[in-house]
Amino acid sequence: MGACFPTYPKDTYLLRLEEIPYPKKISLNTLKELFRRSEIWDEGIPSLRETLIKLFRKQQDLGFERDLSLNFSNEKIAAHTKEFQVYQEWHEIRSFVKKILGTDDDGWIAPERDFTEMKARNKMLFDYYVSKPDLNKTAGEVRDLWPFSLDT
Repeated sequence: MGACFPTYPKDTYLLRLEEIPYPKKISLNTLKELFRRSEIWDEGIPSLRETLIKLFRKQQDLGFERDLSLNFSNEKIAAHTKEFQVYQEWHEIRSFVKKILGTDDDGWIAPERDFTEMKARNKMLFDYYVSKPDLNKTAGEVRDLWPFSLDT
């Protein structure tokens, strides 16, 4: 096992989600969604923060007997909202490019595919995306969001 694998306390695997005491207004699926956010290694912190902010905002509606130790100021929520919009756009671009190019998350392609052709397609997709009439970003802003290198 390398250093890139997430580490968890030894007893975590003994904890079963069904055994956690939680307000009955929260579905087990909601809790699973929260604990699924351990995928931040791949997804980044904005998706976890989005889940925590939703939980913070609805903690009384969800039936918690006391306030959770989650606290987000209006300024932090506003800053997160802007960051989360960028994150969602990045995620959409990444999914689009991965699907069209047939790559994995890291941009790897099957060895039998022509790497030069894939690089050309990546550049072509970038040019296409930048030329979209409803795009409200500069080419530089899109380049910053683009998931794979555009260097030739």
